[in-house]
Amino acid sequence: MIGILITILFIVITIYKIFKNRKIIKELTKLQISGVFLTYLITIFFMFICIYYGGNWIGESLSNLFVRKLIQIIDIILTLIIFGSILEKTLKKITNGVLPKN
Repeated sequence: MIGILITILFIVITIYKIFKNRKIIKELTKLQISGVFLTYLITIFFMFICIYYGGNWIGESLSNLFVRKLIQIIDIILTLIIFGSILEKTLKKITNGVLPKN
């Protein structure tokens, strides 16, 4: 049940963001839009791999629950920082500086 709610929430937020930024999207070509979409998908995939498998791999070797959770949180934060900066640089190149906007 929670999975369905999270999926619905993801779809609603995505539609909201698209309508909110439709002026920016109209400035982009179809090739740029598909490049942005593909870049987001690839980034999300690699982030999932790093967080899920990396955090579990490191966490399984530790017996202390507190240290395990701390390492997993650090893994999540580092993954978000690293892939966020890579995503930002890639989007600037693809869209000639139009994206990302704050």
